[in-house]
Amino acid sequence: MAIFMINDFIKHRKELKKSDYIIMSGTIIAIIGLIARFVLVSWKDIKIMMGTVYPGSRFETGGDYTIEKFISYFVCLFLPYTDKITNPCELSSYIYPFIGLAVLIIAYIAKLKDDKEDNKGLLIALVAIYAFFLIWQFIGVGKIIARITFLYFSTTKRTRVVTGLLGVILSIMLLKKFEKKPPLTKMQSVITSLIVVVISISLVKASSLYAEYFTVIKLEILAIMIYAITYFLIRGEKKAWCYVMCIISIIAGITVNPIVSGIKVIYDTEISKEIRQIKSEESDAIWMGRHNLNGQYLIANGVKCLSGVNTYPNFDWLKVVDPDGNYNEVYNRFAHINIILGDKTEFRLLGEDIYDAELTYKNLKDLNVKYYFTNTELTQEIREKFHITDKYIVKEKNQFIYQIN
Repeated sequence: MAIFMINDFIKHRKELKKSDYIIMSGTIIAIIGLIARFVLVSWKDIKIMMGTVYPGSRFETGGDYTIEKFISYFVCLFLPYTDKITNPCELSSYIYPFIGLAVLIIAYIAKLKDDKEDNKGLLIALVAIYAFFLIWQFIGVGKIIARITFLYFSTTKRTRVVTGLLGVILSIMLLKKFEKKPPLTKMQSVITSLIVVVISISLVKASSLYAEYFTVIKLEILAIMIYAITYFLIRGEKKAWCYVMCIISIIAGITVNPIVSGIKVIYDTEISKEIRQIKSEESDAIWMGRHNLNGQYLIANGVKCLSGVNTYPNFDWLKVVDPDGNYNEVYNRFAHINIILGDKTEFRLLGEDIYDAELTYKNLKDLNVKYYFTNTELTQEIREKFHITDKYIVKEKNQFIYQIN
């Protein structure tokens, strides 16, 4: 965004009046003021976050991105049509013809001197940033560069979203550049596009992540898609490329549920009514959920819940069950928290941002936890150890609210 603004400023600076500079200066001051206010208000939270093991202590230098991860944008076309991928947002990315774009970038650089248009500087800057992000992802950079660019805070799988956005923008800009004089002949474009299809399909079929995900029909659709967006791009056929991209967008998004309006989806359920009824009778009651989703649902219904997703650790209860900080490395992080009722106090890290907390009956009593929400029926042994009685049980829907006495 800053590059676009600087480009426009340089291009039109001679046309600007005194009033324009006053407006721009006021806008910049207002933005700085808003950022400053946010930092001041959130400073306590920022310090806690920066003091965590994850992500506060994380220092990324890039270079760990693989081709297998990079081709995940192929999967985006079919994400709405499968339930084999449990967390689609992790794979979501921008769809654009990477190799076709690479061909246009090389062709543009080769004829850079012939470009007399006003957006030449903008295009060069975007290409440079795009190349830098690719280097960051696949090769990596030194710690000094990572710190200067603040990229040490970000993983390569997150920066791919930025890389993808840049790829789409550059594809559109270079498509316009080569609309009248494509860099390759029709035959060269056909051969190049076919090679891209063969390489792409081979990578997908060889992938341990996506091999079972792609059926024969999906591979056929993918092959047509890759060929079309690559061929039309390197041929500079703007309208045809735009039509194909629109079709891809429709296929990838038409079956996605629309944005939900209101909170009926949460509140208009029997389990929600029960939770809120308990809350109305015992507003200070403390809850815990078996899985992080149970905890989040409790929070959405307004009760006091110690589990769920914690942006940073809640040491108020963690220090009660682990006073010596033996498991600090596990829970001192942004985390999805699962609560297990067990015979010992133990925290087990399952991933960078998820852990199991096994708590005893004594732990729960020390924390004054009164209700436990789970989608799994508890065994008789656990019920006896934790002095549990049923509060709300619907086995058909796997909904269980237990009271701890």
